[in-house]
Amino acid sequence: MTKTHGTSPPRRVRELYAKGIVSLFPYLKDPYSKNGYEHYYDSESGSDVKGLIEQVLVLLIAGTSVQEHLYSTEERRQP
Repeated sequence: MTKTHGTSPPRRVRELYAKGIVSLFPYLKDPYSKNGYEHYYDSESGSDVKGLIEQVLVLLIAGTSVQEHLYSTEERRQP
């Protein structure tokens, strides 16, 4: 996605990717949400970060890999 659309792809592209994830992997669809893909991207969310796709884009903009972020988060949780 970022190779084609950069680190700030249009809302419709992010939503298409979210729909694609649950289309390719139906078990990842959320049975409790309206469309089933809001966990990955929810354009109607009131928060700044609108799902997993948005979180990854924020990390890319910050220059942090997902693995680095997860590792640093885990370190902060340990006493």
